[in-house]
Amino acid sequence: MIRKASIDIGTNSTRLLITDIDSSGNFIPILTKERITRLGDGLDDTSRLSFKAMQRVLIVLKEYLNFCKKNDVSDIVVFATSATRDAVNRDEFIGKIERETGIGCRILSGEEEALFSFRGVISDFRFDADFLVCDIGGGSTEFIFGRGKMLIDRKSLNIGSRRMMREFLHSDPVKMKELSDLKAFIMGELKKNLPDSAPVSGCVCVGGTATTLAMMDKKIDIAEAEKVHHGELSRSHLLQIISELQKKTIRERQKIVGLHPERADVILAGAVIVHCIMEFYNLSKISTSLRDLLFGILMEKERGNE
Repeated sequence: MIRKASIDIGTNSTRLLITDIDSSGNFIPILTKERITRLGDGLDDTSRLSFKAMQRVLIVLKEYLNFCKKNDVSDIVVFATSATRDAVNRDEFIGKIERETGIGCRILSGEEEALFSFRGVISDFRFDADFLVCDIGGGSTEFIFGRGKMLIDRKSLNIGSRRMMREFLHSDPVKMKELSDLKAFIMGELKKNLPDSAPVSGCVCVGGTATTLAMMDKKIDIAEAEKVHHGELSRSHLLQIISELQKKTIRERQKIVGLHPERADVILAGAVIVHCIMEFYNLSKISTSLRDLLFGILMEKERGNE
């Protein structure tokens, strides 16, 4: 039995997974953590990661490394996604991480992000026919088309929850015109970039947006997120959630069961992204999985970077 960890520095949050891996390659999660660090704040305006945003991540990263030390982790993988790869000062940020923590940080391409999300999902999820995995992040959404254990195609689109919130949802509460403009933009991006003729028998969504919406739907406290692993969210229920969120101010949303208060600003944009995906592929429901790229990137190391 070996103990490894992966740390995901995303646009909206920084997450930790500590897991044991047995001799058969099975993952036994020991600890998961998530902090809303908002690395992407201001990125769309300046193309740069701000000093304050980088500091927020570094504080959490040092905290996570302490967790790893206390839990006798033998190997740690740190990686960054959409916000970091889009930033003109990404090298400055990666250098800062290495100097202050002694740990190297890998910047994933959109295609790598999609691949690792796919591997994480299929580690304990099976579809007999063609299916879609969606990883809805703060800066981008990854689309992975699979068949059994085989990855067929993958796309990365810049339609993440924080990016879309900043571009379209400026009122509090959000105006219907803003919501309709957001939906029209997302549907346009899907039509331009994705194969609408691809047969999709089902869809598994991963990431904070998907699990949050599932917890809100089932009124599950954020401390019990594991209850929505392999859960389902119907399109009709998602529409009800969108309607509820649109009518509430951000402060009012913070009181909703299942919604982390620091996700209250971006969750409506995230919900619209999920709904557009369901509408585009005419899906009546999605499944949710807690096994995403945090698992998938460790699987890559176990397979020897195959």
